Amino acid sequence: MKHKLLVFLGLVVPAAAFPLESVYVGAQVGQVTLSNSTYTNALGFGADLGFRTNPVLMVALRSQISMHSPSMTLWSNTLSADVLIGNVYDIEFFLGGGPGFYNFSGAGHSLKFGLHGEFFGDLMVDDSIRVGLGFRYHGVFNPAVDEGNYWTVMARAGVVL
Repeated sequence: MKHKLLVFLGLVVPAAAFPLESVYVGAQVGQVTLSNSTYTNALGFGADLGFRTNPVLMVALRSQISMHSPSMTLWSNTLSADVLIGNVYDIEFFLGGGPGFYNFSGAGHSLKFGLHGEFFGDLMVDDSIRVGLGFRYHGVFNPAVDEGNYWTVMARAGVVL
């Protein structure tokens, strides 16, 4: 448990040393596709809270939930370092990743640790409104039989404060 806390602090503390450029608050909705499970794929929902520390780096906390048949709920909470890799025609493209905690609740409850990687693009509608699409892969460590890695494809919308 101590090494997980050190990894978390190692990602958050250096970002806090930079001045805060902006804050992003957003929501997501889209497909959650399970890789190794007898449960069905499902519609997922999420919320984002991002802190832009400089023009190319955003540190984001993300939470997503999805309900899969028969009777399994997947709730993920991730920390991500997102790097701006390009800006074309008012569309910002980001590549990122980081640690995550994954709660699988079905017949029993199981909290797992893992890593995720992501790629997303956001259209800058104006100075404060963003809409976009994101792809994420979640690699869950030590999954049980009906748990495991999964993909998400989510539509995104948010505001920059």
